[in-house]
Amino acid sequence: MWGEIIKNNIKMKKSDRVMIITDYNKLDIAHKLFKNVLDLSNKAMMIVIKPPELDGEEPPKDIQKMIDSVDVLFELTTFSITHTDLTKKALKKNCKVISMPAVSEETLKAIPVDSNKIIKLTEKIAGLLSSGSEIKIITKKGTNLSLNIKNKNGFVFDGISENGKVINLPDGEACISPNTADGTLIVDGSMPPDSENEWGVIGKIENQIKIEIKNGKISGISGSKESKILKKIFSHLDKKAKQVAEFGIGTNSEAKIIGNVTVDEKALGTIHIAFGNNSIFGGRNKTPVHLDAVIKKPTVYIDGKFVMKEGKLKI
Repeated sequence: MWGEIIKNNIKMKKSDRVMIITDYNKLDIAHKLFKNVLDLSNKAMMIVIKPPELDGEEPPKDIQKMIDSVDVLFELTTFSITHTDLTKKALKKNCKVISMPAVSEETLKAIPVDSNKIIKLTEKIAGLLSSGSEIKIITKKGTNLSLNIKNKNGFVFDGISENGKVINLPDGEACISPNTADGTLIVDGSMPPDSENEWGVIGKIENQIKIEIKNGKISGISGSKESKILKKIFSHLDKKAKQVAEFGIGTNSEAKIIGNVTVDEKALGTIHIAFGNNSIFGGRNKTPVHLDAVIKKPTVYIDGKFVMKEGKLKI
């Protein structure tokens, strides 16, 4: 599998200087990647850090100093470090960044061998987002949310690596950073944390979370077990963490909701709304967290036109 990923998704060259950042929870799978990388290049290193506590937490600053000498950066960590200054600096240095948070043998199965379908669909949806002004989302469970996306650009995450681009394997989503948002969001798919930490685990949702959003920020959270964990998380973060950071549509038919947000947010038939940092894809909200909320079977309109009806794409 790693050999296919390096060949098909990364298109790594023998001359590439490679860095793998991992933590001690992901050492076994990182070692397998490292071995495959060394089959192609001897200019590779693996750095082991303490596991982040939440998606978007910044790795140790010392690692940033090493980015100048790297062409390909793999991020195999318990929680995502996609939305960090480290990744942003790597992209500015024209590095290929492959972020694989919560990576496991199970998540690798959601990486399709043939990415052509994902590429075409993701590009089409990203184009609709780029040309749109307003998104409306409703669900039978009570979501009723409007997002302003006027003059913003849609982004393509199709799993094919390029210089100066981050991919988030398994990939397959089109997304955008809204200007603002208002309404009610009912989260019924999954949310991080999807691994144990001091606040508890949310993962695959059993009891839906109700999030009220006003002027682009969370104004209230209600529900039972999962909602209490989410409230506790936000009570330890700055106010910027409550800002709506992203709207995304999953485009990967191989991905299913398994309680791992890295996979879940890519699943065809889902959308996700993220809170916190959005500086990687056109936003200005900088905070050390990025929390995705996955919603099942939504109906989505862009500028009043059907894009999805109860989880079925209409484009």
